[in-house]
Amino acid sequence: MKQEVWQRVTCSYENHSQTFRYKPKRKFDLQYSEAYGARYELMKRKLEDAAKQKWKHDVIIRPLVDLVSNEDCAIIGTLFRKMELQPGILKEICDEENVLPLPESEKYSSEDDIIILEENQQRIQLIGDINLSTSVTGISIAAYGYESDGKFHVKDITFVTLPAYTNLSVDECLQNGEDRYVLFISGLGIGGEQESLLKLQLLIDIITGRLCSKEDQKFYSKVCRVVIAGNSLSKDTQDKETEIS
Repeated sequence: MKQEVWQRVTCSYENHSQTFRYKPKRKFDLQYSEAYGARYELMKRKLEDAAKQKWKHDVIIRPLVDLVSNEDCAIIGTLFRKMELQPGILKEICDEENVLPLPESEKYSSEDDIIILEENQQRIQLIGDINLSTSVTGISIAAYGYESDGKFHVKDITFVTLPAYTNLSVDECLQNGEDRYVLFISGLGIGGEQESLLKLQLLIDIITGRLCSKEDQKFYSKVCRVVIAGNSLSKDTQDKETEIS
């Protein structure tokens, strides 16, 4: 009986992973302000349209510098969540210079966090009807409410509406009408004290077709890329003493 042989499929791709490669020394001069500023400029007009759709087209949209006390209006900007428990640059410096660090906290967020809305010229604290648990730094929003005593009392918020989505046909997604798959894996935990290589070996054997039926061999031959998405090393290998520059 002739044995069936399955050929591994291929696909074209572009590697954009250089940005995420590990660098031995942290650079504290690289901040997110430029990215947030660029995002704000891209989102500003779309947020204005979203605000008009949700709170009537004649809604007043004011820059923070032009706010009128107790006037209902909408403001647009980028959220910043001020978290007292979040580790700062001092902790990073302590770790690298072998200085006694500040005590660690089990979590970074708390009910005492402050939500601030920033734009190009000014910032203001948000209070009122805003969900603290879903408010994270870097999100561009439009908020409706009024300013009083230097704070903005939020009645409602809105985000940029989703763009129109067009479904791709199956023929457009496939090459030569044949399925191709990308396998994402994470949590391998290599190097741990309780490590067992059996699961990793089983994964390799399945992908390479050494440990499965003919139907499975045919299926896994269509896996053209394998992406290790994170947590590939255990916590035991991530101590400062075990880092290799």
